[in-house]
Order: sequence, then structure tokens, then C-alpha cells
Amino acid sequence: MIELKVSGLTCEHCVRAVTSELTDTGSLSEVMVHLEPNGVSTIHATGDATDDEIAEAIDEAGDYKLEAINRDDVFPHGRHDENR
Repeated sequence: MIELKVSGLTCEHCVRAVTSELTDTGSLSEVMVHLEPNGVSTIHATGDATDDEIAEAIDEAGDYKLEAINRDDVFPHGRHDENR
């Protein structure tokens, strides 16, 4: 799961634009936007898009600012050791 923090989204048109661009990367699916019209909206998505792909999609969607990208840590206690 990827969590994005994006500012500048103010309406459902913004939500549709961002959702469309993120989905069009081909690397993200299940894009869910939690709109905060007067603040920073939270977007959850599933996939393996790179940070650059995500930033480009947000930029293409309109006048929005990508504030943060947070990813679930698959191995929260450090690196995965295949020899265990």
C-alpha cells in the first residue's frame, strides 16, 4: 500500500483528475482519495509505481503538490534474510 499526501485538491474534479493520472501509470490500482479541500488530501493506492512515476502523474493531473510518499514496509524489522 502506498499513501500519498497531496495539497491543492479542492473538489471532485480534482479527485477524478488525480485518480485518472495515477491509474494511467499502469503501476497503481485501487486509488482511493480522501479529500481535504482546505488542507492536504490523503491518497491510498496499491501497486509498485516509482516515486518519479507518482510525482509525474500528480504533476500531469494539475496544479497540485505532492507533499509525501509513504510505503508499507514489507519487512518492518529490517531486511529480509532469505537464509532464515
